[in-house]
Amino acid sequence: MRKLIMIVLATLFISAQVSAQSTAQANAQTTSDAESIKQTALDYIEGWYEGNAEHMERALHPELAKRIVRTDARGRNSLGQMSAMTVMQLTRMGDGKSIAKESLRDPPYSICENGISNLPRWRDS
Repeated sequence: MRKLIMIVLATLFISAQVSAQSTAQANAQTTSDAESIKQTALDYIEGWYEGNAEHMERALHPELAKRIVRTDARGRNSLGQMSAMTVMQLTRMGDGKSIAKESLRDPPYSICENGISNLPRWRDS
């Protein structure tokens, strides 16, 4: 009986190790991933500030649901939202072109964590 328990425990331990390694490999960021993330971020930023709809279209998922919490002068919050189509229309209209290119700084590129890429909130400064 003791031998059976040891075999079962060893099997469970090995299975857990293999599973952890597989998960780590699946979530690992490759150089190609990093370049794709950077290019997508640049397409979004350059598309917006240059009014380049082609760049913006490459950056956006067709089912984008962009949301932002805005605070008015009285301190009240409201939720604003835009679809990919709205962002594309605003880009074509040149909404982002009013900001001088010199005022832009390099965005903080992210890494993939748990298979998800994140570009932290970034503002002109």
